[in-house]
Amino acid sequence: MKKEPIAKKFEVSQKAVLYDKATRKFLLAKYAPPYEPAWSFVGGRVDEGETDLLGSLEREIVEEVGNIRYQVAGPIDAELGERIRLGYLVLYEGGDIVLSAEHSEYAWFTAQEIENHEDMRPEIKQFVLAAQKRLKEGEYLEDLKRLQADFENYKKRQVESQKELGGYLIEKLLLDIIPVLDNFQMSTNHVPEEDKETPWVMGIRYIEKQLEDALRGHGVEVLPVKEGDRFDPHLHEAIESKEESSEKPGKEEEEETGQDERREVVAKVLQNGYKVGDRVVRPAKVVVSS
Repeated sequence: MKKEPIAKKFEVSQKAVLYDKATRKFLLAKYAPPYEPAWSFVGGRVDEGETDLLGSLEREIVEEVGNIRYQVAGPIDAELGERIRLGYLVLYEGGDIVLSAEHSEYAWFTAQEIENHEDMRPEIKQFVLAAQKRLKEGEYLEDLKRLQADFENYKKRQVESQKELGGYLIEKLLLDIIPVLDNFQMSTNHVPEEDKETPWVMGIRYIEKQLEDALRGHGVEVLPVKEGDRFDPHLHEAIESKEESSEKPGKEEEEETGQDERREVVAKVLQNGYKVGDRVVRPAKVVVSS
């Protein structure tokens, strides 16, 4: 009769390679008697029946060093044999270290101190080397993310600079062109009534309209200013001010302003103002009165 092979059980233990980025040191704890007084990383065996390795590691961390704050970066190395030992890089984020009775003391070591320490077991040095490799990869990734973010910010600044430059050039061009349109408008506005339908005047009006359409096609608009509007220094340029009226404002106007004062209003529009979007390229020249 053929015998069935006996299934062999493997003991699995996990170690938390706790690393403090602020000090660039690793946490080691020394076993208390009756155990051999050797330095070790926090961690222990996976209990029989435990299927969640990460949950088992977190349980060991709490049991051995208390409720510290940390982040598990991930597995870094494994030692295979009759006992499987897994190493995880765990980033320490704060909290008081409270040792269990299993340990007598703890200390933070740099990688160099661990490498030069005579009493450190080979697996400790092996895990530290693996942790350093993972940390270096993380630093490269962070540097790459920073460079990418810096490049994106640079592109945004370039776009804004181009917009500002483009806006400046457009504004300068408009300030050179708009006076030409002003002259067209002044000329056609003073044409005698009997000459308005002559071919020469019609041609001038056609050129004037072409110029207006070209400006409108590039987003240039005439400021909507009319007589009776309240004077606004952002939209209007006062060329002349009429004498104030002797009449006082009505009761409703006093209640609206909260004081007995006269308001300046547009009495006459002398020259059109222009804007591109919300930006005033040239204010309208007006006569104001109170």
